Amino acid sequence: MPSLFHFATFVVACTVVLVLAGSLVTSTDSGLAVPDWPTSYGWSMFTFPPAMWVGGIFYEHGHRVIAAGLASGQCESTEAEQRCGQKAPAVNTGRGGSHYGHREAPWLGQPSFGYCSLP
Repeated sequence: MPSLFHFATFVVACTVVLVLAGSLVTSTDSGLAVPDWPTSYGWSMFTFPPAMWVGGIFYEHGHRVIAAGLASGQCESTEAEQRCGQKAPAVNTGRGGSHYGHREAPWLGQPSFGYCSLP
């Protein structure tokens, strides 16, 4: 069963993909290639036919789809955290700072994320 830590790591990796897709939109000058929001030329964002993803529309619409998937992943991550009860108080690491939401891993000398199995 996957843990909350692994799912959160996946969401962070998807965020990196979203930033890279955004950089492609900017570098190809594709911003506002799809002028309407939240639809795409009158189509629902998720039913917009891939055959129409030509030129800058590919980058702009792809960025929108990645962002929508990431938003749902972040919502699921937040709900899983609340189900697992992993809201930890600040932990003093002895290095002059504290880390919120982490637990101390004394065998490593570093804070670590707790694990919780997702349903």
